[in-house]
Amino acid sequence: MKDDRLAEESLRGSTTTAANSDDDNGNNGDGDGDDGGGDAADGGSQVPQAELLGLLEASGISGDDGRAAAPQAEDSGAADASTVETISGTDDCSITPTAVDGVWLAQTTDFFYPLVDDPYTMGKVACANVLSDLYAVGVARCDTMLMLLGVSTQLADPDVRRTATALCMRGFRDLAMQAGTRVTGGQTVRNPWFVVGGVASAVVAESQMIRPVHAQPGDVLVLTKPLGTQPTVVAYGYLADKAKMARLDGIVSRQQLIHCYDQAVASMARLNQTGAELMHRYDAHAATDVTGFGLIGHAQNLAAGQTCGVDFVIHTLPVLPHALALDTITGFGLLEGRSPETSGGLLVALPAKQAPAFVAEISQRDGWPAFIVGDVIQGTGQARLAPEAQLRMPIVEVDLDAPM
Repeated sequence: MKDDRLAEESLRGSTTTAANSDDDNGNNGDGDGDDGGGDAADGGSQVPQAELLGLLEASGISGDDGRAAAPQAEDSGAADASTVETISGTDDCSITPTAVDGVWLAQTTDFFYPLVDDPYTMGKVACANVLSDLYAVGVARCDTMLMLLGVSTQLADPDVRRTATALCMRGFRDLAMQAGTRVTGGQTVRNPWFVVGGVASAVVAESQMIRPVHAQPGDVLVLTKPLGTQPTVVAYGYLADKAKMARLDGIVSRQQLIHCYDQAVASMARLNQTGAELMHRYDAHAATDVTGFGLIGHAQNLAAGQTCGVDFVIHTLPVLPHALALDTITGFGLLEGRSPETSGGLLVALPAKQAPAFVAEISQRDGWPAFIVGDVIQGTGQARLAPEAQLRMPIVEVDLDAPM
């Protein structure tokens, strides 16, 4: 138990560094941002959306619309890769055909830096985050996972380093088992700061996935988790800095901050697997998971990839308790739907008549609320907040006793 506590304290220091660096860069210029620092600043935050799409286009990996492009044949007469069909319209997974007719390989990878101060829980969050990309295309069963791990060289005590790393690996493994899959390999390297992530793979038939391109006017948008993880985990890092904690005076109490943080951790460690299963039952037309680009950023990506000209109009922003107040200090743009999320919910477009049952069954099966947050209307592939959205801001209290 002593080693476990030491591991938490050591990871807490790494958490504060990574969180503060995200506070610098993670808002992509949309908020004021905090002037945090640390060695993780350049690597700990997600590349801004516009910059990433530019890199993909320049490399030939994406087409003019910023989406994955099928490989093109070389003029030299090399293998005709242009005949390979891929599924467009998704930023979540690589989905390609196998040599077996009608069988597809769905794969995704992700990794990030410490966000929570408990190594075991951090492993669970990392696993949930990786799997969400499969769940976003309706693939509810993962065949195998690989774990990607960077062991921090800044943890000088070998016992603490070993304990923290082992706990993180165990958390990743345990949540993979909860999801009905297992870790079969991976890669471990030394790194200045801790990194954890993985690869998720599934071999599926056409009927086992939902191509994320068929949203129609008249659909509604459902979000399966509340927003606000980023401002919450960043503000929680203020507990280690009296000067920063003083900025929260009159906004939230220490107890309220810890409560919000506990809610955020529980949400991030929760699987989106039930949502993926129910997408099939309730005739979902398209989905994505909400992560580093925020609700509006991911909604925009999804709207732009639809075969029918539609716009996504977000009218409700469900948020974690006190997260909106915390965002007035951290400046990630939560009120504008721009705040990054970690292991966020699925944003699902489905028929309006099916949405209430979809939401009710998630609540019944998982003990967590889901939310009808928007409408799909005829349009040109854009996503935006409805004018009244900022006047209808619900604050969602998530039950701490809900399963993790």
